[in-house]
Formats: sequence, C-alpha cells, structure tokens
Amino acid sequence: RIRMRGECERVRLENEEYRRESTGLRERLKSVQSQLESMTHSYEMEKERRYDKEKEVEVVLTEKEEVVKKYQDLWKEVEDLRQERDAEERFVEVLEKQRDTMGEVVEESQREVEELREVNRTLRGQKDELKEELILVLETLSQYQ
Repeated sequence: RIRMRGECERVRLENEEYRRESTGLRERLKSVQSQLESMTHSYEMEKERRYDKEKEVEVVLTEKEEVVKKYQDLWKEVEDLRQERDAEERFVEVLEKQRDTMGEVVEESQREVEELREVNRTLRGQKDELKEELILVLETLSQYQ
C-alpha cells in the first residue's frame, strides 16, 4: 500500500507537472496565435498599403502619360505655328518684292505720263502755231481773191 501511495503520489506529481507544462504550452500557444494574428494583420495592412501604393503609382503614371501627350500636342502646335509663321514670312517677302516691282512700274509709268504730257504740250503749241499760220495763210489768200 505504501508503495501504491508512493506510486499514486508520483503519478499525481507527474500529472501536476504535465498540467503546468500543458498550461505553459497553452499560454505559449495563445501567445504564438496572438503573434500570428498580429503578423497576419500587419501583412494584410502592408498588402493593402502596397495595393494603395500601386493604385497611386498607376494614377501618377496615367497623369504622366496625359502630361506627355499634352506636351506632344503643344509641341506639334508650336511646330505648326512656326511653319505657318515661316509661310507668312515667305508670303510677305513675295509681297514686298511685288511692291518693289510695282513701285518701279509706277515710277516708270509716271515718267512715261510726264513725257506724254510734255509731248502733248509741245503738240498743242505746234497746233496753236499752225492755227496762226493757217489764219495768216487764209488772210493772205483772201487778200489775193
């Protein structure tokens, strides 16, 4: 019986020891589960943060593409305006050459008009002289008649 009691006591002590170990293991398991939940939460938060960051990067890239497109459109517009300006400058040069040519033609025409006026004045003077001569000739002729 004593031996049984000793055996019972030893089993009770072992059970006690197992309970303490079991309790320690349960607490350790709870701690590990809590850490795992915390790490899972942190992982999910990080995953969400990365997803948000990726979306933000996509938005920035889209905005960048839009800015680049606007820049390209503006650059094309600038090039078009330069070409238009160059064409206008060439047109102005043509007009200036035509104006210079027309100025020369007008000057030449004015000289010709002035010469024709001078010829006209000379012819009028000769006409008046011829009229006077004709009058004299007619008077002389009428005296002979």
